[in-house]
Amino acid sequence: MNIRRVIPIALALGAAASTSTAAVINFDGLAGGPVFGGELVTSQYSGLGVTFSDTYGGGAHANNTLTGFIAGSSAPNVLWVDQGSGSYTGHYLEIDFSIPVHNVSTVFGTSVSADITLAAYNGASLLGSVNTVGGNNSGSVLSGVVGFDTAQNITSVHLFSHSLGTGASFNFDIDNFTINAVPEPGVLALFGLSLTCLGAWKHSRRA
Repeated sequence: MNIRRVIPIALALGAAASTSTAAVINFDGLAGGPVFGGELVTSQYSGLGVTFSDTYGGGAHANNTLTGFIAGSSAPNVLWVDQGSGSYTGHYLEIDFSIPVHNVSTVFGTSVSADITLAAYNGASLLGSVNTVGGNNSGSVLSGVVGFDTAQNITSVHLFSHSLGTGASFNFDIDNFTINAVPEPGVLALFGLSLTCLGAWKHSRRA
């Protein structure tokens, strides 16, 4: 076997495999509209192994009227999540992954009097959560980025926003939802092959 010919191929495959597990969902390919008027988002991204469900009956919709208020969002759409506008408690947006992920992050927008929490789960077990208040104030929306990173397998996340004064569930928005999936065995094998070939090449140069 000509190791010099194999090395570039193996390294290219390893590099491609290591970057192929990241995905960004920006909701821009959906039919956006005003509040309640945009496309209801549920299983449109199941091809990426991601599904969305809102525990409140209003649902999560593609919205094209709020992008300008949310720093870091991409036009035309964000995902607007109905949580009852402060009339209820305990509601959240659940995002499920058919392939476990190791890190999750998203741009978000909330009311100026609300925070946001991202809670990560493996099955029914809570792995941890992050709570934050948006650092960018457009006058009517606080926005920022929230994320969670772990070596453990994340199978779902819950996102929810609470009124800072009452703890009631508040509507919120997300965009550019980013995940990095756990590499499958074939991906790890390719990466291992690339390292093996690199080691063999260095050894052959010293010989």
